[in-house]
Amino acid sequence: MKVIFFRLLLAFVFSAMIGYEREVSESNAGLKTHILVAIGATIVALLQIEIIGYVRELALANPGGPINVTSDASRLISQVVSGIGFLGAGAIIVTKRNISGLTTAASIWTVASLGLAIGMGFYPLAFIGFLFVLLTLFIFKRVLHFSNPYRIIVRYVGGAQTLISIKEVLSDLYLEYELTSYRSELFADHVIHENVFKFKDFKTEPFQELVSELSVIPNIVSVERTNLI
Repeated sequence: MKVIFFRLLLAFVFSAMIGYEREVSESNAGLKTHILVAIGATIVALLQIEIIGYVRELALANPGGPINVTSDASRLISQVVSGIGFLGAGAIIVTKRNISGLTTAASIWTVASLGLAIGMGFYPLAFIGFLFVLLTLFIFKRVLHFSNPYRIIVRYVGGAQTLISIKEVLSDLYLEYELTSYRSELFADHVIHENVFKFKDFKTEPFQELVSELSVIPNIVSVERTNLI
C-alpha cells in the first residue's frame, strides 16, 4: 500500500509542476488535465503489475494444470501510449493563421509516459525525464521568448477609420508592432476586417490594457492573442 501511495504521489507532484507551466501559458489543457493523465497512467501501470503477479500466482499454484495461464506485460501500457494520442490531438487547434497547442499535446503525452514509468517503478528514468521536461518548458521558453513573437488578431468593421483608431491605441500604449497580414470577409451583410499585429515582447498586463482600450471603439468585433510557445 505504501508503494502504491508513493508512486501516485510522485506522479501527482511531477505532473502538477508540468501542468502548472501549461496553466500559466494559458494552454487548452492545464493543471488538472496533466495531473489526471499522469495519475491515470500510473494506475494502469500498477494494474499491469498486479495482473502479472496474479497470473504468476495462478501458474505456480497449478504447475501441471490443464490450463496454461499467460499475461502480456505490455498490453495495458501500449493502450495508454496510443490512447493518449487522441487526448493530445484535442489540444491542437488549427486555424487559417497558425497551428497552436502542439506543445500542450506533447506535454500531455509526456506526463502519461512519466506516469507509466513511475507506476512500473522506474524511478531514475522518471526523474531524469522529468528534469528534461522542466528544462524544455521553463528554460527554453525563456530563451525562445525573444525570437517567438506574440500575435494579436483584431477583427473589426468600419474599414480604414477603425484601423486608424486601433493604431492610435497601440501608439498610446507604446507598443512596437508589425502589421503582418490582413483579410476581410462578408458576414451578415457586414464586411469583417481582420488584422494580425506581431509584437516582440508582450506580457499579460499590456494585453489586458489593450483589450480595455480597444473595447471603447464601437466597431471592434474581437481581440485575440496567440503565440506558438
